[in-house]
Amino acid sequence: MRRTIFISLGLLVAGLASASVSRPGKTSAGLLPPASQAEARKDISGIENISCEQAREIIQDRRQDPNFIILDFRTNEMFDESHIAGAIRHDVFLPDIDDWLKALDREKTYLIYCTLGHRSGIALEKMKEMGFVNILHMHEGISRWKRLGYETVSGNTSSAIQVPAASRIPSDPLKILEPLVNRHWVGEMKSPDGSRTFKTDRNFQIVRDGSAVRYTSSIAEIDSFSEGYFYWDREAQKVAVLVLSSRGVVERGTVSIENGVLTIQGTMAFPGRTFDFKNTFEFTADGKMIDRWFQNASGPWQPGHVVEFREQGK
Repeated sequence: MRRTIFISLGLLVAGLASASVSRPGKTSAGLLPPASQAEARKDISGIENISCEQAREIIQDRRQDPNFIILDFRTNEMFDESHIAGAIRHDVFLPDIDDWLKALDREKTYLIYCTLGHRSGIALEKMKEMGFVNILHMHEGISRWKRLGYETVSGNTSSAIQVPAASRIPSDPLKILEPLVNRHWVGEMKSPDGSRTFKTDRNFQIVRDGSAVRYTSSIAEIDSFSEGYFYWDREAQKVAVLVLSSRGVVERGTVSIENGVLTIQGTMAFPGRTFDFKNTFEFTADGKMIDRWFQNASGPWQPGHVVEFREQGK
């Protein structure tokens, strides 16, 4: 018996730009002028992009201030490997991120960061929409912090900020993803002209006690990596997916199921253009997963790549 599953997986934004609010006395990029750094450390207000050097000075001055909080928006694994001492972690792609942010005190000052500024840029926009007014965005990320030789710590040292139980995500809707989850799929993808073949893999892992499914995809030979999450969208009342890629693409979609067929459709936003997409994943009796991709960038729906996957080790 053959089953066809429609799924939108896509590639993700590697370059979501973090925005800043211009205010008198600040540069157009939102950076604190050198002359005002000392004063700003004493009385931080507003929403600013700051460098790693500025962040380090502010952290040193405000370390013991209970109204100053450092937030790390990377994954648990990234955080445990290395982070700024005293930081509180929460992955910005987890489905409860909005509820988690709403639990924070809007009157406090937050210094936020991630690896390169992409995740924290997403968090910054969410916090601005929620009415946070004192945010310092270390937009260069911890990768530059470490290149500068600044101190980091490892292990799970994060304090917990709990989300009210009533706001947690139901896990049952994610059961429609069962054919994909907790498996490592490997296959080969051909270049558009057919002249080259690239090894590619895809992973679907249940996380957060079943409230989300983490998706990753990579093509090592061209240094391409994507990461995202399937989660329950309370507003849409559907399973949704958000995927970001190292190629500067963001993909959003929603999931539905009818007569055993799983369908995920949405939009892919490339720099300068956006179009609709869908993938079909057909599971065969001999254990293969056939991935076919479709898009309507030029008007009518057009087929894209076809990749044959097998579960690793089988």
